[in-house]
Amino acid sequence: ADLALLALGAVKVPLHELLSAADVAHALAHSEAAAVIAHTSLAPVLEAARAQAGVAPLRVGVADGAPV
Repeated sequence: ADLALLALGAVKVPLHELLSAADVAHALAHSEAAAVIAHTSLAPVLEAARAQAGVAPLRVGVADGAPV
């Protein structure tokens, strides 16, 4: 996955699963994220963060290794 990001010219911004929605919102707003790839268990925090940040990056959910 890291090589694919490099080929796209993208940058990975890793976030810890224990971050609050406010912390994730800060990262989304300041990184100018165009997409978020996260496990589906993080969907509630991610949705709250997107609302707080006022941005709507593409969201890809991953459950058990398969995109959702």
